[in-house]
Amino acid sequence: MSDPRKRERTAELRGEMDKRAADWRQRPQPAWMRTPTSRRVLALAPAVTFALGIAAALAAEEPVGVVLLMCALVIGAAGTVLLRRATHMLDNAPHAQLDEREISQRDRGFRGAFRVALGVVGMLWVLAVIDGFFASSFSLFGTNSWVFLTLAALVTVTMAPAAALLWNSDPASEDDE
Repeated sequence: MSDPRKRERTAELRGEMDKRAADWRQRPQPAWMRTPTSRRVLALAPAVTFALGIAAALAAEEPVGVVLLMCALVIGAAGTVLLRRATHMLDNAPHAQLDEREISQRDRGFRGAFRVALGVVGMLWVLAVIDGFFASSFSLFGTNSWVFLTLAALVTVTMAPAAALLWNSDPASEDDE
């Protein structure tokens, strides 16, 4: 049996966490983040991350490969924070904090993110087939390349829900709130 004090403490902590998330979601966005151009550029952060991951995989046997991977991971981390800020954490907000419009937006974003995830997995599959098909004559990727590609793909897919939300959002309606 569970201790009642633990259940009460867990409920308190969950309530506090929900309150902090709600407060964070209500913070106004910086002015530069509200422009349509900056929002579109920010929504392309997953594509930049994945492209850098592919470049890092191609150069995995050289020191520049590690530098490219670190750049991809830093852009991925910063991009994730900025994307979540730009979408007011809509992609991972508790369901109880959302109204019907936000739930609909989040569902559209998740559908878009699913397409992005399928695209990333599809590209990995194509690269694996190419690498395997030509393995006898030359190797497209070295020993660490698939690790680099997998890391970049993982970061890209985790950024996809917020990026899809941001790409499809209407900045005019968010300014009216």
